Amino acid sequence: MLQKAENATPINRQIKIFVLLSFLAAIVNIHYFHTNLLQNGQPPESDGRPQPQQSNQPEQQIVSLFTSECFKARNNTIHPSNYGTLKPPYINLGFPKMGTTSLHSFFSCAGYRSMHYRCNKRISTLGTNNDGITCADCIQKSVTAGEQEEGREEGSSLAHAHPFAKCGKADAYSQLDNGSWGNFPQIEYLDEILAAHPNGTFLLTFRTIEKWYHSMTHWPPKNIGTALPQMSDGLRDADITGFPHGTRKNIEEFGHWFCSHVTRVRDAIANSPMQNLVEIDIEDLGVGMYMANVFDVEDGCWSHVNANARLHPEVNQSKQQDVPWFVNGKLCIKGETKRRTKNNESLPPLPEG
Repeated sequence: MLQKAENATPINRQIKIFVLLSFLAAIVNIHYFHTNLLQNGQPPESDGRPQPQQSNQPEQQIVSLFTSECFKARNNTIHPSNYGTLKPPYINLGFPKMGTTSLHSFFSCAGYRSMHYRCNKRISTLGTNNDGITCADCIQKSVTAGEQEEGREEGSSLAHAHPFAKCGKADAYSQLDNGSWGNFPQIEYLDEILAAHPNGTFLLTFRTIEKWYHSMTHWPPKNIGTALPQMSDGLRDADITGFPHGTRKNIEEFGHWFCSHVTRVRDAIANSPMQNLVEIDIEDLGVGMYMANVFDVEDGCWSHVNANARLHPEVNQSKQQDVPWFVNGKLCIKGETKRRTKNNESLPPLPEG
């Protein structure tokens, strides 16, 4: 019996060594698996060889690009001591599918005269909610007419016509561009818009770039029967200053375009101490309270409006508001604590286009 016990000792040691080596090998394999998953976004092939890196480089570049400061709304552009003192007009210089309808609904709820996408009437027998001239068209006509009236000699500076001369006057303009058709006054006529409102309040909206790009490539929803092209396709066919010159069909190029516009707007307004820039993260859970504080508006006026039901099933569609493009506004604003009269002159009726 003693001999058998002595012979079993080496065998037990071999078993222990085998178990230990197997355990170490399992740890190494798990570490290798997670390393490849974090770096390449997918597990390694079954034979254990490293994955090629080339096909994954665009995703790595996108991650580093979309963490830049130009993709993040700054919440310190307005000092708390200036909350509730910002003067209209409130002009959104941001891009479509970034909360423009929510902005329009917010200012309309507060009692301001607000316009979204369209900026004046036109004579028509249609009588529909969509019967109006787009802000993009009337701004372009205003600037063009101003240039023609002023005239320019070769080499002279551009005559700054008021870009809203042929548009209706409002307290808030929540979307200046015409979306899928590719006319973007906030890009083409940014200098004129800023020069015409030296004491104005300007807005920039932000959301996750991946979600924005997904919205751009899926709007308008195919089930609503519109003749409009998908917004991303329409933009590719338009001649927009600064729009990517590559394939113009990927998120990275759209991200570069957005970033360059945000940087340009920030730099331009930073040089004008009397102008204010409010940056709004529409996905922030506290955006409603932030907007209520900045503009001294009743809490609850902010909501997610005009959401694509297919992309945003979490949004209660029964509570989606059908806000007309023009809301005339009221004499008083619904403040956080009490109603107050508007601090600007009464606005004239809309012109007929």
